[in-house]
Amino acid sequence: MPQSQELFKSLEKQIVNASDVSANPKALEGISIQIPNTGLSRVTTQNQKPFKTYELDIQSYLKDSNAYGNIYFARYFDWQGIVRESWFTECLCTGNMFELEGAFVTKSASMEYLKEVFPFQKLTFLINAKNVRSVSLEIHFSIFEKTLQKLMGKGKQTLVFVNKSKKPTKIPPAILAEIQKYELE
Repeated sequence: MPQSQELFKSLEKQIVNASDVSANPKALEGISIQIPNTGLSRVTTQNQKPFKTYELDIQSYLKDSNAYGNIYFARYFDWQGIVRESWFTECLCTGNMFELEGAFVTKSASMEYLKEVFPFQKLTFLINAKNVRSVSLEIHFSIFEKTLQKLMGKGKQTLVFVNKSKKPTKIPPAILAEIQKYELE
């Protein structure tokens, strides 16, 4: 597990188990939680629960590399899609996501490459949501080398929920509520 994820779990445990919270609910207010090296953070407010972070491991292979022997840049976008779909099916949609009255479409995607990745390295992708709105959201990816626990890259996608006519529409309330559990500020 990446070092930042361990730090989050420790902070969440400290916040949830804080002895003075029941006597003084404002004790949680104003606590800042940050994912190191990602630029993502959340400042808690009264009655706000700590957020979740989705985590998925990806194995890189020789087929993912280019002529220089490092991972081809476009593979990161494939991996973002794999991790995003896994997050949707495991955490957001209780049934078949193809039975929804709409779909998430990608408006934009970006990737910041911080360190080279090579074949056979195991990567851990972390997902959090940010700027969640009634019809759209951003997904932020942090990519760590699993063994060395080094941040290898950061990515972002902006998603819009559209109806079957491909017009932006409100995200179903049950899914929106699940997304908000992963939201950073």
